[in-house]
Amino acid sequence: MAKSLPNKVVRVPYTNWSFSLNPGPFNLKEHVVTTLLANTQSGTPGFLILSISKIFYHKDIPLLPAILLVLSVQFLGYGFAGIFMKLLVDSPYMWWPSTLVDVSFYRALHETEKRAKGKLSRYQFFLIVIVASFTYGIVPVYYFPSITALSFVCWIWKDSITAHQIGSGFNGLGIGSFALDWITISSYMGSPLALPAFVVINIMAGFILILYVLLPLFYWNNVYDAKRFPIFSSSIFDADGQFYNVSRVLDVKSLTFNEEAYDNYSRLYFSASLLLSYGFTLASVSSSISHVALFYGRSIWLQFVTAYQRQIQDVHTRIQVSTLHEDSSKSNVLDTGSRYATSNFG
Repeated sequence: MAKSLPNKVVRVPYTNWSFSLNPGPFNLKEHVVTTLLANTQSGTPGFLILSISKIFYHKDIPLLPAILLVLSVQFLGYGFAGIFMKLLVDSPYMWWPSTLVDVSFYRALHETEKRAKGKLSRYQFFLIVIVASFTYGIVPVYYFPSITALSFVCWIWKDSITAHQIGSGFNGLGIGSFALDWITISSYMGSPLALPAFVVINIMAGFILILYVLLPLFYWNNVYDAKRFPIFSSSIFDADGQFYNVSRVLDVKSLTFNEEAYDNYSRLYFSASLLLSYGFTLASVSSSISHVALFYGRSIWLQFVTAYQRQIQDVHTRIQVSTLHEDSSKSNVLDTGSRYATSNFG
């Protein structure tokens, strides 16, 4: 568009306003701002609240409260970023691994790079990777979904329930099962290529401990009647092992809970996997606070004091501040020179 759109300045009649259809090439800063704006409105929890209210509870939230709900939920993160700006944003010591991937991506698209002989430029490498990842990714998603979990244990013992519980990659522990799908391989840690090695190792250790140690102990020791239900399931069940009939204990129109009907029907039962998932999800909230306080409390406190007392800034802020000081000093010199000339030659 920068090459094809006209550069002619268009003036708005009867005003001093003017604009050009071609303000120049799409630069790196504009690209970053566009990405920030797009990410701001995508996947916000506020929209999930509206959707759940309409789909599951059959209630519509009026337009104005819905807008305020979405905005308030979405701007919570930006509010915390503003409160802790000196500690988390301005500080050069606080950097996030995934941000480095984004920086490399933007530089590959916008920076002019001289390609060394016999090697690929960043942009060429990006094009090759994006084409290869799309071509490879479309295979398990659309054409051959079964490669997301190849279970040899299930192939050998086709009629054994225990074998399927142990070897199934979809509904079991996945022992002896492997995947050729990158999404399946990296599903439990997000982006392993962007995270440091110690983070990947910690996540993998917790994954193995919960999946291959605690879950089998819970299930085969029949904790909370776990053997009545599938070892892996996100559904809720009744005492007979059937899917829980929510309509028997919840009035569809008023959405009120009928305690008497609940007592006559059945208690709620979870599968062992869902029980551990809920338990560790809730425990992770408090444990993350205590872990950070015990292991990094002193470092955070020193960083906090340093950030708010010594005003340590990242390299970009320092460059901008120094540029402003240089411009200010130049203007002061010019102003002093003009006063000197006026006083001597006025």
